[in-house]
Amino acid sequence: MQSLTVCHCTLRAAAAAAAGAIACYTGRLLALCMNSSRSITTYPDIGQAAFGRFGRLLVSVLLYMELFSCCVDFLILEGDNLSAIWPGAALSILGYHLTAKQVRC
Repeated sequence: MQSLTVCHCTLRAAAAAAAGAIACYTGRLLALCMNSSRSITTYPDIGQAAFGRFGRLLVSVLLYMELFSCCVDFLILEGDNLSAIWPGAALSILGYHLTAKQVRC
């Protein structure tokens, strides 16, 4: 059983090193792209340089979706934390009575 734990640690370290190498390579590619022209200053500019107007639109949509997803994740986690702190809390709006579990789900 001890050798299995060592194997998992080695695999995790190798995966972390691979992820770091990929991130470093991606950063270098972005730097080369941004240094190729003075008009490229944002990610949508890179998308436009690579794929035209469609690329700019696609990159912009993906960036805004990511930002929206982060906000939704934050609100869900915040709701879970608040309902854990005050499990007996309830909310009444327009005649609807919601408990902490109903609000959280």
